[in-house]
Amino acid sequence: AQDLLKDPYLIFADPFGRILVADHSNFLIQIFSRDDQLIAKFGYGILEYPCGVTVDGKGKVLVTDYNRGEHRVSFF
Repeated sequence: AQDLLKDPYLIFADPFGRILVADHSNFLIQIFSRDDQLIAKFGYGILEYPCGVTVDGKGKVLVTDYNRGEHRVSFF
């Protein structure tokens, strides 16, 4: 996973066995399995500078983002 990450800002291990990374300088969220396999990535073109990530009890991903001078929370 290290070669895929440009600037990991926050890492979160969810109760579903996934590791979510707010990759600040790649402008996206990357999701890995616990054995370091990339499962998914999303947010490129939508997120400006993701700086936080968590998951609710139903598996919905919440991302905090700094976008053009504004802070926001997005749900995926």
